[in-house]
Amino acid sequence: EGFDFVAFLDADNFYLEGHLSSLLELHRQTQASVLCAWRSYFTPDGTPLPVEEVDEMACGHVDTSCYMFHRAAFAVFPAWINMPAPLHVVGDRIVFRWLRHNRYRFAFLKRKTVGYTTHYKIHYQVAGVPVPDDARDQVDYKAAWEYLNTAAGVIESVNRLGFWPM
Repeated sequence: EGFDFVAFLDADNFYLEGHLSSLLELHRQTQASVLCAWRSYFTPDGTPLPVEEVDEMACGHVDTSCYMFHRAAFAVFPAWINMPAPLHVVGDRIVFRWLRHNRYRFAFLKRKTVGYTTHYKIHYQVAGVPVPDDARDQVDYKAAWEYLNTAAGVIESVNRLGFWPM
């Protein structure tokens, strides 16, 4: 379609003021093809939660809604499409590894410009606020990582992604 940039936004998340313009400015300054922001956590009613995830703050994980890709990195899109089904639960982590494996240049805004609406018990517990009755347990990543350590996981990952993401 001729676009220069693509950014994702999960349906229950939202961009905070200046998110897109800040990432565009980061690209202008760095020429990086993968631009990344951090998240602020909110309850479904919009109440902020004082939560941070260690991996994200150390630039070792990027949530899907926190990415902006320059056209030079558009080759990443098939990684989402071709990802083996058992890995979907850790899809953003697999994409992060794919980008690193393929040596794309990252730039991290190091600011919280994405509003992440959380439904996970752990975030409420860490924030020290009452856990809603409908809150979910944390996603169990164990099965996805175990799959990657099977012969089928190695073969399918290499065939579909072009590498083994471990």
